[in-house]
Formats: sequence, structure tokens, C-alpha cells
Amino acid sequence: MIDLNTHIKMTDCLESDINYLTNIAGELKQQGVTDCVLTPSTNYFLINEEFDQKYEKLINSVSTKVNGINFRKGTVLKLSTFNEYEGDLDKYLITGTNYVNLELSYRQKWKEKYFSKIEDFIAISNFIPIITTIESYPAIHNNPNLVQNLINSECIISASIEFVLSKKNRKLIFKLINHDLIDVLVTSYSYENFSEVKIKKAIKVLEKKFGEDKIQNLLNNSLKILNNNEIERNYHKPFKKFLWFYL
Repeated sequence: MIDLNTHIKMTDCLESDINYLTNIAGELKQQGVTDCVLTPSTNYFLINEEFDQKYEKLINSVSTKVNGINFRKGTVLKLSTFNEYEGDLDKYLITGTNYVNLELSYRQKWKEKYFSKIEDFIAISNFIPIITTIESYPAIHNNPNLVQNLINSECIISASIEFVLSKKNRKLIFKLINHDLIDVLVTSYSYENFSEVKIKKAIKVLEKKFGEDKIQNLLNNSLKILNNNEIERNYHKPFKKFLWFYL
């Protein structure tokens, strides 16, 4: 598996950051992850002038400690603070691609004006946004058909693979996969305990429910993105609403 959104901590203590990434990279490797796009928060980008140098030291140090797993630079860019970013925006991209992980609003509802903001971001930046872990947004829980709006805006849709084991988000992820509204699978945004990494188990659950071919296609899309290629998308089946339920 290629993980396009390996969330990492970036603090003022480089040694602590190295230890965290070394541990999480080791667990991800055991679970079959071969490549990680590291995604620290852009908040740290904005306040730390030596971020780039520290990022390089972090990757170089962990690469010597954990063999057999490759790292690429990335970040999670927040749409809400896009106007605060200055200088060369390309540094926020996944290295070697025109893709960027984009975090949206956690409001309960997204109105039409909000999608115009997303489209403006794409037009200004010329980036292809990968929407971070779609199941985490309350607006999508309230109306899963909004995912189609994001796709119409040329966004890539990601879901967290481990959350298929979570009662809270599993039902929504299953619905979205069934309706061909998920493009890539990524890892959970953070781990309190490294033993929480259960990618292999989650893949088996998904393959049993949706078939091996469908899930492998989702996993292969991550490789296409890493190679800066376009992904192939299926026809998206809209949700039907019955009373207050989406079917």
C-alpha cells in the first residue's frame, strides 16, 4: 500500500519527531506500506522559518533507521487559511506531483458558496486537491451526495482505511465505496498507540465486502498519483433520499 497522507507531528523537538516517525513508519511497514507521503500541518510551515531544513533532517534520519519504506514530502493544506500562504505554493504539493492534500471545513453544512471557494482555490493554485479523509466531515455525514459536488470540482476523494473498523465511520465509508465515490485509501490521521495500525485487517474486510479487484483498484490509484498520473474513475451512482435517510 502507498499512503498519501501519513500524518506526522512536527514540534520544536527534532529528536521527539524522529522517534515518533520511526515508530509509526516501522508499524506501517509491517502492515504492508511501501511509500509514505508525510503530511505535517501547514500551521507549522507558517510559523517556523527553518521548517524546510528540519523536514529534510527528519526524513534523512528516519530513512536510515527504517529500511524498505520510502518517504516523500507533503503537507495538509487548510482551505480556510489559504489566503495566509505566501511565496512559492509548490512546496505544499506532494513532491514530484501536482497533487496536494486539502483539508476542508468541519461545519455541519457546506453551501453552494463553499464549493465556489474550492473551485477558486483550484483555479488560483492549479493544484489537484486530494480531500483528506472524507468520512471525518460532518457535512458529508449529513448529505453524502456532496461528495459528487467535490468530484465535479475535480477533487480526488480519500478515505481512511482503518476507519472501516470503526463503528462511527464504517457505515458511511461502505456507502461511499459502494457508490464509487472513493478514489484512494489513506491511513488514519493520527495514532495514540502504534498498535492501532490495522491496515491488513481493514483491507481484508473491504475485499470481502466489495471484492478484491475493486479494492486493489483503489490502492493502485495511489501509485498513479505518486507518479503524477491521472486516475481512472467509475460512474458515480447518486444517493437516493428516503425520508431523512440516504440509500
